[in-house]
Amino acid sequence: MSSHLATGSHISLRAFLPTTILTWPQSGVMTSHFLMSLVSGMAQPLGTMASFVAAGVLNPELFFASNREMLLVAVRVRPVLADIRAAYKDPSFLKNLETVAQQFSDYLDKAGPGTLEAFVARVGG
Repeated sequence: MSSHLATGSHISLRAFLPTTILTWPQSGVMTSHFLMSLVSGMAQPLGTMASFVAAGVLNPELFFASNREMLLVAVRVRPVLADIRAAYKDPSFLKNLETVAQQFSDYLDKAGPGTLEAFVARVGG
């Protein structure tokens, strides 16, 4: 992961609850450009790992057993993903992350009904 993540992602991720790229954060200190940089810094490394799952290189259950961070980021990015794709003019931006997050959601529902909803409620998605 990037050094940006290593030096404070827990703080950034805690506050990362965007609803649009224009309104986050509520303090107005960070710009939509910073939001997109934050999304890229957190989500792209996880998207790379998700691409291994999507391509069949990595066993999904192995990945899901030890990587709820990916699902957390996917849940948090979901409300702004369409806006970011439009701003980047890239309709496939984070597509593997989105695809594998759906598989992860299905996996959690199969493992225990209500697990996904509890997770989303806990992480504020």
